[in-house]
Amino acid sequence: MKTLKPFILFNLFLRQSVCLTDKSVFYKIWYRSANIGLSEIKRVEHKSSFVFDYILFVFGDKKISVRFLNKKDTSDFISELAVLLKNIYLNNLREYGIDALRNDYKSLIESDKYIAKYDIDLLSEKYAKLSNYCKSLLTDACYGRFKDEELSKKVNGIIDLTSYGNKIKEKIEKRNENFIKNEIVTYSDFFNNFNGYPYSKEQQRAIITFEDRNLLIAAAGSGKTATLIGKIGYAVKKGLYQPNEILLLVFNNSVRQEIRDKVKVLKGIESVWENVHTFHSYGRKILGKVDVEEQMESVMATIVDNLRFRKRNFAKDYINFVTVYAKDVTDKYSEKNYEKYVNETKRDRKLFKEKLYFKTIKGDLVKSYEELSIANFLFINGVDYVYEKEYPFTVQNENNEVVSYKPDFYYPEIDVYHEHFAVNDKGKSIFGDKYVNDIKLKRLTHKQNNTVLIETTSAMFKAVTLFSILQNTLKEKGLVFKPKSSSEINDLISKSEESFRFSELIISFLENFKEKGLTVSDITAKIKKLPEGYKKKRLELFFNIFKTVYNEYENHLKRTEKIDYQDMIIKAVPLINNSNSKYKLVMVDEFQDVSLGRARLINALLSSNPEMKLFAVGDDFQAINGFAGSDIKYIYDFEKEFADGKGLSTNMLTKTYRCSQGIIDVSSKFITKNKNQIKKKIVTDNKDREHSFVIRKYVNESNLFSMLKNDLESLEIGKNEAFLVNRFNKRFMRDYERAYHNNISKIISLYKGRVRSETIHCYKGLESDYVFLLMADKGILPSEIENDSILSLVTADTDSFPFAEERRLFYVAMTRAKKGVYIYCKTGRQSSFVKEIIKDFKDTDVICY
Repeated sequence: MKTLKPFILFNLFLRQSVCLTDKSVFYKIWYRSANIGLSEIKRVEHKSSFVFDYILFVFGDKKISVRFLNKKDTSDFISELAVLLKNIYLNNLREYGIDALRNDYKSLIESDKYIAKYDIDLLSEKYAKLSNYCKSLLTDACYGRFKDEELSKKVNGIIDLTSYGNKIKEKIEKRNENFIKNEIVTYSDFFNNFNGYPYSKEQQRAIITFEDRNLLIAAAGSGKTATLIGKIGYAVKKGLYQPNEILLLVFNNSVRQEIRDKVKVLKGIESVWENVHTFHSYGRKILGKVDVEEQMESVMATIVDNLRFRKRNFAKDYINFVTVYAKDVTDKYSEKNYEKYVNETKRDRKLFKEKLYFKTIKGDLVKSYEELSIANFLFINGVDYVYEKEYPFTVQNENNEVVSYKPDFYYPEIDVYHEHFAVNDKGKSIFGDKYVNDIKLKRLTHKQNNTVLIETTSAMFKAVTLFSILQNTLKEKGLVFKPKSSSEINDLISKSEESFRFSELIISFLENFKEKGLTVSDITAKIKKLPEGYKKKRLELFFNIFKTVYNEYENHLKRTEKIDYQDMIIKAVPLINNSNSKYKLVMVDEFQDVSLGRARLINALLSSNPEMKLFAVGDDFQAINGFAGSDIKYIYDFEKEFADGKGLSTNMLTKTYRCSQGIIDVSSKFITKNKNQIKKKIVTDNKDREHSFVIRKYVNESNLFSMLKNDLESLEIGKNEAFLVNRFNKRFMRDYERAYHNNISKIISLYKGRVRSETIHCYKGLESDYVFLLMADKGILPSEIENDSILSLVTADTDSFPFAEERRLFYVAMTRAKKGVYIYCKTGRQSSFVKEIIKDFKDTDVICY
């Protein structure tokens, strides 16, 4: 027992002493004393002056201090106290399980499996008291004062292990790296023979890795489906999971059937086929016996038709939208882009004749969308008008030359002419001073000839005041409005292109609205924030229509006791959240196409079983379904969305078994212009580069198909396969040019199964010897027929890079080909994407003409 007392002369009256035992510090002053357990001491201060030392003990809210102490005695006391405290700390560590933790950790390190963060989390949970005790020591001043290297190493090691700190993470990563190398050797027969497919090192690594959350970025043609099946085979063969503990989610029925067929014939995993689902079929399985509305388009069409003829206010809004507000002119018709648009339209009209005029309900072809809206407004209000009637008087320009003059509208009933001028609210035009001077000349012409001219402007159109002003002006001139009946207008517009596009738009809006779990209040709030003008008016009008249709549609589902495809996922999520799933491994194909609804379903699955691991396979280069609600953020922000607090492993398949080196060079350089895309260097064993791309320029459709037929013959397509690829669906292409459809049909018939024709979207996941990309023209690819801005209320805009999805679509088209890509562009209308490729590879042998 070590005792400390002040120097005798200073201790005559206080009679202080401090005695150290194995378990406590005994303090005495005069006739009072206190016994302080060593574990109660929170802080010890030792100060030294020139002659004497000073010591302070803090325990609880009390302090004990002793002064005028002998230096050597005090030093010895402190040293002995340090030893005793260390023993207490070590004893506590043993009591809380440090030895058991060491054994469990050793067993884990020596286990025959890939170690995931979840395994460390289980240790952390099991030894939570030990971990918390160690963490408390870090804030303990006494521990900080007396710890030594041995003790500190133990405490910090426990904290690092149970908190999954950097040091333990590095150790686990190194251990897992060695494990993967050993597994590749141990399972060499499996990797060389399973599924009749020798797996690459990249594939083997992806198959063996079983972190909590696993993301595999798989390049086009790199064998992602084989990797998915291989991972199932390895997991079952290794004994990691039983077949009924594995769930594989895919995006469409064709892929589901393809994988099911492959799995059924593979010994050991054949029963897994039952757990291969699309997201919708899995949701339906969770919901049990339900009837699904298979005819959504037909139902929606019936609902809209019934409302148009049954509800007057709905009919009014519908007619107004389809005839006056159908076009999404927000960006294309802005002042910034309007001049460019008009000039392009004039040039296109020379190429395509009537195709790029706007057709009114009456049947007139007008030159601008604003004129279309005016003409339709006049027609539905029973106003007799003539479009661009020749002015009956001689008209001269500023050079005194006789010119033809055709005012935009003429009203024979009141003998009044009407010009619609492209000027802003200050009377200025983006066409410059000449346009404004022409307006003055037109006004002067009417004045000189005593003809009546009324005017409307683009400023009025954008401010949504044009129609009220026009109506009041015409009434003042004596014109009587005789509005046509809703039924008469409905009959006229029922089969119009605008009516068809409206049907597509409202269905797409409904699907996204439901999947994202949006409410009427959500959309109303978004619209409310917009500035007044055409866009806001258009959105308000559409949403008023949508609310009525949506209510009728949901009532239809309730009445018929059915659900739709969105409900399959939406209604399944809460049921999954409230369950204890049997699955321990969930695998997701085409992860770049995950939408909010699917992401919620995945997270519901993961939360239903803490053991469950996620293996997600996708390629951000091929994210092309944003229009359908897919959001590329789920692959860009995979860790944030699915791996918060979980272990994350990202692997890549960069070797393609499909494309030649030339196709890879061009497609990779092209897609990586968007720096948001995940970086990866794609490689191939096929080093062919020469003439991988052939660029053709055609004058007209006849010339295009003549070139195409010659190219098909020269490549002996009868012995190869070819994809004829276009940007838009058959309906659009047929409307765009009927010759296109007829010629394609003849080619397909000629080559009997060796040639297919589809849109780029339809070819996703497929491959062919050659790809023939038709009509890679300006305005078509990248498409300037973009998604209607109405859909921006219910869809995501994660990637801000210009034409990001169109760029990925072009990439998908190129990378369907094994041997070569032929691109056909119209002379003077070459796609900006094609120009970009030519510029980047003009001095190489990759491209020829």
